[in-house]
Amino acid sequence: MRFASSLYLPQFVNEGFSLDHDANMISTWHLDFRPPAERLPIGQLVKYSRVEHAIERCKTIQLARPLCFRQQGETLIHDENEAQVTKVVKREGVPLAVAEAWQRQLDDYLRSMAALMGYKVLDCNITLVDPITVDRDTHTWGADHWLYCTAMSPTADAQRKLLRESLDPNYCHETNIPSARTFAQELGRAYVAAYGTPEDEKEPMAHSLDGEPTGTTYHRLMLVIHGPAVYVRDPFAVCAAAANSQDSRVKALLPLFVKHQDYSGQREYRFVIGDRRQTDTDKKVMPVPRGLLAAVGPYSTTPMAIPDFHPL
Repeated sequence: MRFASSLYLPQFVNEGFSLDHDANMISTWHLDFRPPAERLPIGQLVKYSRVEHAIERCKTIQLARPLCFRQQGETLIHDENEAQVTKVVKREGVPLAVAEAWQRQLDDYLRSMAALMGYKVLDCNITLVDPITVDRDTHTWGADHWLYCTAMSPTADAQRKLLRESLDPNYCHETNIPSARTFAQELGRAYVAAYGTPEDEKEPMAHSLDGEPTGTTYHRLMLVIHGPAVYVRDPFAVCAAAANSQDSRVKALLPLFVKHQDYSGQREYRFVIGDRRQTDTDKKVMPVPRGLLAAVGPYSTTPMAIPDFHPL
C-alpha cells in the first residue's frame, strides 16, 4: 500500500448520539483511514475466540490497552509494535582504517612527548570505538485508550485461511456481529454502565425547534470510534506523518489503526474507547448487558451503509 508519502483524510461519519437512562450522551464515529480506492464495503464482523470466552457464552468481553498486545498474546495477536513504532538509524563514523591511523599517530606523539620529559610510555591504552552508532527513535500511542478487536468477515476461502492461520488454533469459535454500528452504540452504553463516563465534565447540547433556538442541556459524553485497521509497509513513516497532520482525527487516531502489512491477513476491525483514567491493569473484563448481547447474532450479508459525504 502506498500510504506513507501522502496521508488521506479519513472517511468520517458522525453516527449521531442517544441519551441513556441517566442522560449520558452516547456517541459513535466511524473512521476509515484506508486509501479511497481500498475502501471496500464493510459487511459483518466476526470475533474469533476460545469457546469458553465467546460473548454469548460467558457474557463478558475483554478490553485492552495497546500495551497489552505489545507484551502478550498468541501468534500474530502479539505485536511488539502495537501502537508503537521504532526507527533504527545507523550513522557511519570515522572508517576503522582511518581511526587506526589516527591511533598510531597519537601513540607516536604521546611517546615522543613523554621522551622529551624523561618518561617512557609502555602502553597508551587507547581504545577504538565502533565507528557505527545506532540511534533508536521510538514513539507510542494509546496509553489512554481501550481497544476491542474483531475482524471483517472473510468473503473468500483464501481470506479465511489467512485469518485462521494468524490465530491460535484454540480460537475456533466464531461470534457474528451483523452491524458494526449497532455494536459500537451498545458497547458505549455497556461501558458507561460498567465504569461511568470517561469525563465528569458535561458538554452542552443546543436545542432548537423549526430552526429557532429553544435552550441548552448539558450531558456527560461517551464516544466510541470504530473502523478497519490500515496495513502499511512503513508504520513509522505513516505515524510520523500523522503527527504533523493538521487534521486532529489523523493526528490523534490514525496511529491506533496502523498495522504492519505482515498482519493484513487478520482483516482487523477495531473499536476504540478513550479514557484517561488510570488503572492498575492494561486489560479489563467488562460485563455484557442485554443490549450488547443483542448486537451479536446470526450471519448477515448486508454491508454497512456509508452515506455520501458532501463537504461544505
